[in-house]
Amino acid sequence: METKILFQGSYALLKVNLDPGEEIKAEPGAMVAMTEAIRMEVKKSGGGLFKSLKAKFLGGESFFNTYFKAQEQSGHLFLAPKSPGSIAELTLDGSKGFILEKGAFLAATPGVNLDVKFQGLVKGFLNKEGFFLIKVEGTGNLFLNCFGGLEKINLAPGDKLMVDNGHLVAFSSDTDYKITKAGGWISSVFSGEGIVLEFSGPGEVYIQSRNPDEFGRWLLPFIPIPTSSGSGSSGGRRFGFTRNSSWRTEEENSSYDKENNLDDSLDDSLDDSFDDSFDDSSDDSFDDE
Repeated sequence: METKILFQGSYALLKVNLDPGEEIKAEPGAMVAMTEAIRMEVKKSGGGLFKSLKAKFLGGESFFNTYFKAQEQSGHLFLAPKSPGSIAELTLDGSKGFILEKGAFLAATPGVNLDVKFQGLVKGFLNKEGFFLIKVEGTGNLFLNCFGGLEKINLAPGDKLMVDNGHLVAFSSDTDYKITKAGGWISSVFSGEGIVLEFSGPGEVYIQSRNPDEFGRWLLPFIPIPTSSGSGSSGGRRFGFTRNSSWRTEEENSSYDKENNLDDSLDDSLDDSFDDSFDDSSDDSFDDE
């Protein structure tokens, strides 16, 4: 099996070359394209019913994985993650595993096993990932995906590293961690950092350059909301959409209201001009006849 990561960065793509009899498992929906020599089959993600149920309902992963296997001839396929970002390849030799955040798994060779790890009541209550994390063990190649760029940090014995929950992708199973404050209580609350993860070396930690939750909050005001009556602002009267103001401050909403009123006035002016022009053209046509 040969693998190559293409377009590394915002829109990475994984190319996998399979010889006859070789296979790779991937997250459902990851396949972009494949040659006719590749056969696709769906199997339970954990290998058994109980493990698959744990991965689905406790770990947040899919109940099924998609397996791609080359038949009599060699073939290749392309895999891509759901979110825009980088892809990383990790080699597991059986000496240690990795703990993944939900959604970080992209693909793996058959010798890599996925299971669920209970991180304790206190950690689960404070950690955004919940009480259960995805544990990966075995031997083979593991492919991770992230939101944005991916950075690997090697911790020597005694090293400490604080990571925001939303920027964590994975860490090696031999790395100790705890839930703590980013600073003092006042600093933690008003800085927006709040609760963080503190890792202690030795070990490996993988972080992503963008936080999906924060990106969602930033993007939300720009997403138009469909209106049932077909009335709205900023083109809403024409297309049945209105702006999402649920995450804006009063000052921002006031500014958008002024802009919306201007848009509506322009729409009315354009409609009146169009109607007048149409009426004049119609009158001229009748007069000519």
